[in-house]
Amino acid sequence: MKNIEKTKEQLLKENSLLKAKIAELEKNKEFFQIIAENTSDNIGITTFDLKAKYIYVSPSVKSVLGYDPEDLLGKSFFDFIHPEDKKVLFPLLKKYVNLKIKKLLMGKESPINEIIEFRFKNKAGDWRFMQSNINIAGKQLLAVTRDITERKQAEVEMQKLAAVVKHSSELVNLGTLDGRMTFLNESGGKMLGIEPHEVENVNIMEVIPDHLIGLVEKELLPALMKRGTWEGDLQYRNMKTGVLTDVHAITFTVKDPDTGEPQFLANVSQDITERKQAEIMLKESEEKIRAILDASPDVIHLLDSNGIILSTNEGYAKRLGLEIDDIVGKSVFDYTRHESIHKRKAAMDKVFRTGESVQFEDKSAAGVFESHVHPVFNPAGEVTAVAVYARDITERKQAEEALRESEEKYRSLYTSANDAVFLMQNNRFIACNPKTLEMFGCMVDEIVGHSPIEFSPEYQPDGGLSSEKALEKINATLAGEPQFFEWAHQQKDGSPFDAEVSLNKMMLSDGEYIHAIVRDITERKKAEEELRKHREHLEEMVKERTAELEEKNEKLEYFNKLFVGREFRIKELRDKVKELENKISDNR
Repeated sequence: MKNIEKTKEQLLKENSLLKAKIAELEKNKEFFQIIAENTSDNIGITTFDLKAKYIYVSPSVKSVLGYDPEDLLGKSFFDFIHPEDKKVLFPLLKKYVNLKIKKLLMGKESPINEIIEFRFKNKAGDWRFMQSNINIAGKQLLAVTRDITERKQAEVEMQKLAAVVKHSSELVNLGTLDGRMTFLNESGGKMLGIEPHEVENVNIMEVIPDHLIGLVEKELLPALMKRGTWEGDLQYRNMKTGVLTDVHAITFTVKDPDTGEPQFLANVSQDITERKQAEIMLKESEEKIRAILDASPDVIHLLDSNGIILSTNEGYAKRLGLEIDDIVGKSVFDYTRHESIHKRKAAMDKVFRTGESVQFEDKSAAGVFESHVHPVFNPAGEVTAVAVYARDITERKQAEEALRESEEKYRSLYTSANDAVFLMQNNRFIACNPKTLEMFGCMVDEIVGHSPIEFSPEYQPDGGLSSEKALEKINATLAGEPQFFEWAHQQKDGSPFDAEVSLNKMMLSDGEYIHAIVRDITERKKAEEELRKHREHLEEMVKERTAELEEKNEKLEYFNKLFVGREFRIKELRDKVKELENKISDNR
């Protein structure tokens, strides 16, 4: 009986405790419901089995995923997560099984609490990144889930940014306000000669060369503190090699989002060594071009559509007796003779209108000018200026006129000459005058392209082969020794004639030539033969006359001797007579 009463007391006590527990649970349920209905996180309870059906979903699922709780209740969690993410629950199942085995062995059960991430399809059909705090109690799974899509996207963007910074060819550096480095990317490390483990021990001022420290202290840092940014060209010194690198730096402060005060100094610097070298080369090239343009006696302009001189050269300035600075900005037509303005304006307007170059000549009292006008295009393909090259060709025109007159005179002499005149190349006639055709008794195609040997007998008068002697004369001429000689020629029909030949070497643009002049001396030869015969006849007559004279001279000498002897005898007698007379006179 006592046991029965004790049992009743225990039941009443347990009932009282149970009611209190129920009251507490009801209170907790209300509290839980308040939390569930007002939190932005989604709270869900599913069965913990292979189907994982929802048995509770908080109202916040509407704002998070677009579903009403009723849309999910009774449906499997696996119907909504990405196929690739279903495996995230496998570790939970494994852990749950392990804990159950542990409970059987040790009689103690531990709660399971895990955080997992997965993709969940919202009502619109889009995949959202979710993070769940999972608790397993008995056969139920409680998940407090938060939408982390934006965070994931931000992480992806941060990863991309980190990859860009890491692999950027530019130096990227972050440092404290006093200049101590806290981050330096790979390219920056190579540029500055700083290893990754050395970064935080380096102050940015250590890589600034001495000649730029003043610029950094007086301009860069004050600008950062005042405006939060500075941009310009600098040089950095490699701490290992000492090599200086030209850079274009963009520096700025990273501010505290709450206070707005600068927290860090950031720096992005691009290696502009090649650009600097290119600028130097470009400057040198411009100076060379300017020197070339200024050295040119030609007039060189850059003009806009109104004829305003944008640039010019020394050649034009000297022609006007002015300095370049006095000309630039003025109209080119202010310095153009009135009679040339219309033609030059029309040419310039045509280039601006068509985009095509124009070339023309104009003559004025100042002389004859050859002008070239070329379009200058902008990146859009529009003509924004014209380049003008004008050359004074007065002397050239005069020379051309003189050459033309000389050519006419030469051609007149060539065509009307009484001698055969022709050109030879490679032992062939290539051109001849009309007298050549007459002299050799042939047509043009019968001599041009043929060898002079074809118009010579096999042997020359001295017995030498014509082919050998002709080649000897030609080679001597090509060696630079002019030749003048007599030659036995023959006409196309074989009729012989004597000629006097003059050969001279000529150098033209396309090679060596021989200029030949052939004079027919047949008549002269005949006259010379007749003169020879006449001379021989005269010589014979002279010999005969000389013999007669010699005979007469001998007789004359004989008589002369007789006469001279008589004269001497008479003189002797006279001398004796005078001697006797003197003696007689003395005797008296």
